[in-house]
Amino acid sequence: MLTCGDGRVKGNTSLLCWGRVRAHVVRPTGRRTAQMFRVLYSGARTNDAGDDKTGTATQCECLVNEYVGSNVCKPCDAGYTRLAGDDPDSVDTACTTCAANYFADGIGACQACTGARTNDAGDDKTGTATQCECLVNEYVGSNVCKPHYPNQTVN
Repeated sequence: MLTCGDGRVKGNTSLLCWGRVRAHVVRPTGRRTAQMFRVLYSGARTNDAGDDKTGTATQCECLVNEYVGSNVCKPCDAGYTRLAGDDPDSVDTACTTCAANYFADGIGACQACTGARTNDAGDDKTGTATQCECLVNEYVGSNVCKPHYPNQTVN
């Protein structure tokens, strides 16, 4: 169950996430005052339970494998990950970490491992190049995994 600020569950299929924002209102008299409003957040956002509805404004955060783009939580592309917790009401963020079985190519992208080769998640796409691990009975030759045949000597 999603608990988000003043969150409510509507029906059996739709989770709504409510938050509070402060805005300035111009009264009919021309007087400008600050007021708190409840707003409905779109997208899958989370917030720990326990917000005081009479207290300061709170916000919901993006989920795991989501980034902020134009104040909206958006899913990371395949092969990329991001930790939960980005504030959609703040600056844009990006998915810069490679997912499991992807490697950093050294020029700013995550590439899929080929065949049954593997790599742990966590390579930074903006860092140096990484590689997937060769399979059992393979060896590295000229920066490529090659099959190791029985009775073969590898230099």
